[in-house]
Amino acid sequence: MKVYFDEKLKNICLPISPKHTFKSSTYSSRCSSICISENQNFSFFIAWKRKDNKSGILDLDLDACAFKMNYSDPVLEYSVLDYCDYTRKTPDQVALKHSGDFTSCRAFDPNNPVITAEFINVDHSKFLNLPGQGNMIAFSAHSYNYVDFDEYDIFFGVIDSTYINDKCVDLSKASIYFQLECFEYNVLLALYKNNKIYFYGEPFNCYRDYHSKCSTFDEQYSIIKKYENYDIFDLHSFYQCVVSVKYPDAELTENMEEADLVITNENLNLSDANPNQKIYKVYEHQNEIEKFMNT
Repeated sequence: MKVYFDEKLKNICLPISPKHTFKSSTYSSRCSSICISENQNFSFFIAWKRKDNKSGILDLDLDACAFKMNYSDPVLEYSVLDYCDYTRKTPDQVALKHSGDFTSCRAFDPNNPVITAEFINVDHSKFLNLPGQGNMIAFSAHSYNYVDFDEYDIFFGVIDSTYINDKCVDLSKASIYFQLECFEYNVLLALYKNNKIYFYGEPFNCYRDYHSKCSTFDEQYSIIKKYENYDIFDLHSFYQCVVSVKYPDAELTENMEEADLVITNENLNLSDANPNQKIYKVYEHQNEIEKFMNT
């Protein structure tokens, strides 16, 4: 038997609990990532709508903080290089530009995926020119008016900056997006480092004014440190172990067309060249690892 493993599985972490998975069109989990090409500018967004699709009063705020690691400093682990929120949109910003503050959400048309959003544009070339080594950007969201979140659908993700419109994003154009199952008043959404965006969606406590030059970054940094090496446990490695147990004589192949078994997180079609091919789609078996062992 020849087995093909989708390389994109290397970007999906093995969840340690059901709470660490995201609701999306494919399977993903906390600390999973996507790659950003070196010369690509991108926009990170948070979007929201009422569940009944009517206009709503929920006010969410998106912030970003660029920082560098101080590897040679035993006391000060990091230094803030730049920050971005709706209160600071001046032209002197180095790499981050905010869309502006949107204090409510428009009515949503189910036949049109355009949705109210705040977003931050990242100029990649300017970000690379920031001083220091190990530079990163943390994206976080905050609730301004503490409206009941149960009445809203909240999404966050990445979109090419060319698809950004005033006060809204088209979810169908997003590179990737997730739905927050449980939104708290302050959430660390993602971290950009080494040409990858890592998704967290983890709440943190905040008792200070969060629009004060990244005053909440200590709380966010503790989450970043917690997941620092979490991405070494990826689904690619996991399924390789599973296959080696189930099919000890299996042969790995880099040619998907000739594979008897394809393991992927994409919506792929069967190969015309191999009528006996089976495709195991991870997103269809999120809680069925044991089922795979019996296929």
